[in-house]
Amino acid sequence: EQDRFSRYRMAAAIAAACLSAFGVSAGLVIWPVLLWSGWRGKLRWPWIATIACIGGLFTAVYLYKLPLDSVSAPLSPARLLRSFDYAIRFLGLPWAHLHALVWPARFIGFAMLCLGGAALLTETFAQRPSSRLHRFGLGLVLFSFLVAGSAALARVDFAPDHEMPIRYGVFVALAQLGLLLWSLDFLERFWQGAPRLSLQWVGVAIVFVWLCQQVVAGEYAVAEADRYNGAWSRFVAGAWTPDMLHYVFPDRSRAEAGLANLRRLGLYRGP
Repeated sequence: EQDRFSRYRMAAAIAAACLSAFGVSAGLVIWPVLLWSGWRGKLRWPWIATIACIGGLFTAVYLYKLPLDSVSAPLSPARLLRSFDYAIRFLGLPWAHLHALVWPARFIGFAMLCLGGAALLTETFAQRPSSRLHRFGLGLVLFSFLVAGSAALARVDFAPDHEMPIRYGVFVALAQLGLLLWSLDFLERFWQGAPRLSLQWVGVAIVFVWLCQQVVAGEYAVAEADRYNGAWSRFVAGAWTPDMLHYVFPDRSRAEAGLANLRRLGLYRGP
């Protein structure tokens, strides 16, 4: 397994891990994923120590002087429960973005957490060698879980009545893809003796169900986006209604100050 790693590839992986944090701050959690993947791939200990040292130093420099008030808040039982709820709603995207589907999204997110957690534990403590496909797939799952945990600790107290931001859905898609990659070997063995035609129909049925639920989620998302757009249009026109505390900002004075600042900088030229 060791020959799957080369100095050039590892140097490129470390460089990519450093650069990822400049695209989005969630890139910071790639370092534990890189360590886990290297350990399961039988990487030599000097390389693992190098990754750990560079990752720790880079993270410390990146976070230097950044405000960490939300992360350092007391971890009371109530806050931990809210954080857990935030994490499973995070993993329930895109359905968790829709108010009417929050509870189904919780079940979906919890199922993903259980399945992904079981897969990670099984792979981590397995005695057999880890295949590259499994490492890559579960690396995506681990990355998504770490992002969900980070967001749950940092954002749980910010506008708790709002739907889960849809922009986080890209991280959940990585977890879904990772679970699919991890399960390919098992699915192939499970369906090995099945007739080819039946496998094709199973594939068609799965795709059909997946597309149908995406259409339903999309319809809800469009309706919710219309409410956001309508509230924002009325806000910039000078009106203020109670629903804007949800769809614009939970503090009217800060919302108006922010809009004035955007107009002063010439970044928004609405009415």
